[in-house]
Amino acid sequence: SEDMSGQTEVFTSENNSDTSYTVTGVSENEIRYYQIVVDDMWGLQSDSEVGNLGFITDIDANVYKIVQIGDQVWMAENLKVTHYRNGDEIPTGLSTETWVEGCGYCGEWALTTDGAYAVYDDNSSNIDIYGNLYNWHAVDDSRGISPTGFHIPTDDEFTLLENYLGGKSEKMKDNVMWNGTNESGFSALPAGRRNGHTGLYQEMGYETFFLTSDSSKLRELNNNTSYISIYTNSNIKQFGASIRCVRD
Repeated sequence: SEDMSGQTEVFTSENNSDTSYTVTGVSENEIRYYQIVVDDMWGLQSDSEVGNLGFITDIDANVYKIVQIGDQVWMAENLKVTHYRNGDEIPTGLSTETWVEGCGYCGEWALTTDGAYAVYDDNSSNIDIYGNLYNWHAVDDSRGISPTGFHIPTDDEFTLLENYLGGKSEKMKDNVMWNGTNESGFSALPAGRRNGHTGLYQEMGYETFFLTSDSSKLRELNNNTSYISIYTNSNIKQFGASIRCVRD
């Protein structure tokens, strides 16, 4: 357990040149917590912080796989949290009209400044697979939505990821649900979007968008291209998109 009660010693050494241990036998959905304990020659003990193997959790106790890509550590699943870090609920269930707070293409805009999330097609079965779709105002809220130790990536942090992968989107895409190789382990899914002009759900199975902390830029992956696109649009703050967080 996370408080190390019921802990089991898995490796010990009295040789300071023998300090490596390879963890084996962990199933895909199992979480294990580890701690390193060092005793010096006088018996003084030093304990490391408790860390988990390949997973993080959010305030709702949702569990996410994580993956190291280059020098960065990313969530390997889309965010599905429904509360800010302080426990306040993130609004959801908004109608198409309320989501955009305007009348679409008529030109009469009263754009919302409230954070919100949506579930694609309002179908709860999509949450476990694709996560939630958030607007940018939820990202910008000072209460925070990222799991502890992680944050919403900046545009520059996404650029670092892209450069490390040679700009190849197939290295980020899941290799089961669409045309990717997933060499990076990022496991991007074609989660679709909620349109920022109309509030309609679109493009599941074809493309995905990721929010950044930049209010004018999204990242886009789709079935027709092998590169990662920067998506800019006047309605990005109302756009419903997926979130992947990166470690602080």
